[in-house]
Amino acid sequence: MRRRLVPSVVALLALLAAGCGGTTPEGGRDGGLDADLPDAEPDLTPPPCGTGGRPLQGGLAELSWDDGVGAANLREKTWSITVDGTTYQLNAEVLWEAVRFEVDHPARIHGFSVQWAGIPDGVDPATELRAGLYPDFGYNGFDFWQWEPLWEGTRCARDIQPGEWVTYTFDQPLELAHPGLVYVAHQIQPQDPVFAFDLTETGDGDCAIWANCHSAMNLPNAGGGVYYNGISFSFQYDYLVRLHVEYTEQLAPTDRIFQPRDLPAHSRAAFGDFDNDGWDDLVTDGPALYRNNGDGTFTDVTAASGVAAMGLSAGGGVWGDYDNDGCLDLFLFSESLTQADALLQGHCDGTFTDVTAGSGITDYQTYNPCGDPVNNVRSPTAAAAWVDLDADGFLDLYLANFICWGATPETY
Repeated sequence: MRRRLVPSVVALLALLAAGCGGTTPEGGRDGGLDADLPDAEPDLTPPPCGTGGRPLQGGLAELSWDDGVGAANLREKTWSITVDGTTYQLNAEVLWEAVRFEVDHPARIHGFSVQWAGIPDGVDPATELRAGLYPDFGYNGFDFWQWEPLWEGTRCARDIQPGEWVTYTFDQPLELAHPGLVYVAHQIQPQDPVFAFDLTETGDGDCAIWANCHSAMNLPNAGGGVYYNGISFSFQYDYLVRLHVEYTEQLAPTDRIFQPRDLPAHSRAAFGDFDNDGWDDLVTDGPALYRNNGDGTFTDVTAASGVAAMGLSAGGGVWGDYDNDGCLDLFLFSESLTQADALLQGHCDGTFTDVTAGSGITDYQTYNPCGDPVNNVRSPTAAAAWVDLDADGFLDLYLANFICWGATPETY
């Protein structure tokens, strides 16, 4: 008895034959169902997971701080910090980890690479690990503007292996038109994965100098509301994070408009031609005075100007001709509870006289003893500015007084 194919099977065979260059069996055309078919390669590529898993363009510069010597992570440590009498266990806090990068001329940023650590065993492979690129905030080397990311994205746990780099590639390169600071950072909850870091202390563990340390932590919920952005601090180890950059303007160092000069590091500086020779001179914190030699070099004239002998302590200074004699005068402000601000009258020859006592300028205060009512009698001055407030033709002086760090909000 002959079996008969049901119509659906016949139709399927016809489609297969037509797709392979043949006809139905009845057509008698060679190469029908019996034709040799190429072996199809199965597509084993998993579907995309995370928003930063794109290929990275080749030929990019890689900016990094880590030295690749060893690796550790926060989850292995029992570190804590104490601020204003409160101790914070870092592993139990909401925390940002961040790395500062200095992009020294215009560039396109294509992405960054990270080594993750502390990924829990048995984590769902589809778990997304978020990180981003953020703009600078305040140029102090460790604070960034977390509320307006330049880019944020994710990679999935299945793509991450301990001790291996994983790259977050932007959907479009980020154009950085001007040199400056950017930060690769991420926020973690307790027990979340963290950035790995190397085991070499930068700056011998001392982060007091701005350039010594490049990594930072931020506790956004710490500080009891006293601090604007929680508590931020530099970290003496380098996180294993690298930035991928395409420099768009490559000038030889000798062709650049601005050339580096060998001056000691200072936190505040102001230019003014205090000796009337046509070249802007410099005052910095200390105080220290530098005379412009007119050839791109400077000479320390703190002693020759008479300022060193005055025994002053200053966080910085501002220039202004308060007596309208054509010679720049100098106001030195001190961010201290014990050291006074000072007004120095300039004589156009590079020398000065301390006229604070007769000027009526005083920073004595009694409202905030800050732990020592006998010695802490000065208002810390963080900045100052000359401006003619009443339009009478004479410069007036504005002082920005700062807080006592150990005070509570109820003190103010």
